[in-house]
Amino acid sequence: MITGGLYLTAFELCGALIAARLMKRHGFMTRLWLGLTLGCAMLMWFPSLFAFAFGFTMRAQMCALALAVALAIPAAVLLRRPEAARCASDEE
Repeated sequence: MITGGLYLTAFELCGALIAARLMKRHGFMTRLWLGLTLGCAMLMWFPSLFAFAFGFTMRAQMCALALAVALAIPAAVLLRRPEAARCASDEE
């Protein structure tokens, strides 16, 4: 029961992080709503993709979570850099 809640929370956080970085101009509630929707969609679709190779097993679930995290990391790191570069050039 706790494991399932943590699994859901991980996907929702990944979706919220991606939406927060991609939609900076929108309001907080819009980004949160779209991020949670994206996280729910990833939770439904990513395990299905890996189930073709592994069946609906724990391996498919963990691969799906790894894919969600692999998409969230570039959103957190790479999409933040132009803003940091712009701030650095403004200070000069």
